[in-house]
Amino acid sequence: MSMFDGADFTDVAVVWLYSSNVRGVDGSKWNTDAVVVSSSDRRRICWADYHCGVILCNDASAPDAELGLAFVRLPGIETWRGNHRRPYVYRTVSVTRSGELKFVDVDDGRFRSTPRAGGGCRITSWTLRTPELEWEQDAALRLEEALWALPSYQDSPLPRIVPTYPVLSMQDDNVVHFIVKGPESSDKCWMIVVDMKNKSLGPYMMYKNLVELDCDGENLSN
Repeated sequence: MSMFDGADFTDVAVVWLYSSNVRGVDGSKWNTDAVVVSSSDRRRICWADYHCGVILCNDASAPDAELGLAFVRLPGIETWRGNHRRPYVYRTVSVTRSGELKFVDVDDGRFRSTPRAGGGCRITSWTLRTPELEWEQDAALRLEEALWALPSYQDSPLPRIVPTYPVLSMQDDNVVHFIVKGPESSDKCWMIVVDMKNKSLGPYMMYKNLVELDCDGENLSN
């Protein structure tokens, strides 16, 4: 049985991993974008590099030789080492209501060296299954066909812009919150709710805290 079997996780600001000797990880190139900690056992920690993968630690209080670190590569992405910064604008590793790790990726091609088959923008979510430590795809939708084409979207004031800043709902594992904002600094910024499984648009509202998002005046549509 995996030492991660049955572990449930919750988001928290805690210890950051600066380097490691984990198999499959180059510590000098690793960049921690997020940290997730088990809600039932605070010693269980996950570090995420959105251009690479996640490092799982069963007991952060143990001596270095007994940490039991394990690396799991993120699914469906290229391991990117270019100068593309701020992957957190398009990706997130978070937790489901049941405590499982989940990865959401907004793929519009910006982090790919070659075009993806089919083109366009694709939003995909995966859940990390234990004890196998393997990613299982939950849902995927093409932005142009599954979201923008919805009558509810076409009848709304929402711009046809690639969604950013994905945040997993704490009430429904299939629901993700996003920000959509036009390329001009004067454009309105909206927070939308998307049901990934049912490919439907939920409630939306104006979002005004652009300083917090670090997107005021920046073109996120390209």
